[in-house]
Amino acid sequence: MASMLSRRMFASCINATLLLTEKCASINSRSVLRNLRTVNADRNVSQPRANLVSDEGKEEERQRVNSFFDRVNEQIEERKNDRHFAVIHMYSQQHLVKEGDIFIARKDVPAAVGDKVKIEKVLLIGNENLTLIGRPLLNRDLAHVEATVVEKTMTHTYTSSRKFKKQSGYRRWTFKRLPLTMLRINEVKICHKLNESQSIIQ
Repeated sequence: MASMLSRRMFASCINATLLLTEKCASINSRSVLRNLRTVNADRNVSQPRANLVSDEGKEEERQRVNSFFDRVNEQIEERKNDRHFAVIHMYSQQHLVKEGDIFIARKDVPAAVGDKVKIEKVLLIGNENLTLIGRPLLNRDLAHVEATVVEKTMTHTYTSSRKFKKQSGYRRWTFKRLPLTMLRINEVKICHKLNESQSIIQ
């Protein structure tokens, strides 16, 4: 008899808990729907304002960028005859060069003595008031750096030895010389304004 009563009480408790969970779920679903409706209403109201703000911000940004390019182009036009400097990349090395400078490349440049060479890997170029920086390189038609091969020679002799422990008094000597090319910078200049027609200099 006691076992029957306990079973009935257990079943009634389960039914009560099920009813409570159903009521809570219905209340939660109603509240969620209300919240979604209010959120959607707020979004519908504020969406055109956000678009207007974004359009105004885009227009201001466009004007600011255009004014910046205008100032840079004015500097390029005013300072086109000034002496420019450039940072070039040549055979895994970077060189800061100006017009008339002489630098040495630790490679055999495939050009004869007296030939002119156009250096296309330019990292940055500028003058006293302006500097254009590439990411990592500038366009080939924007920066123009021209050099002349002055001399081609070899380095001094590098010596290195290797000693073998098993053989007493025995060493192996190696001798090595590396090619060098001396170049003179003839011209460093900015070819044209930014965001304008581009012409490639041969």
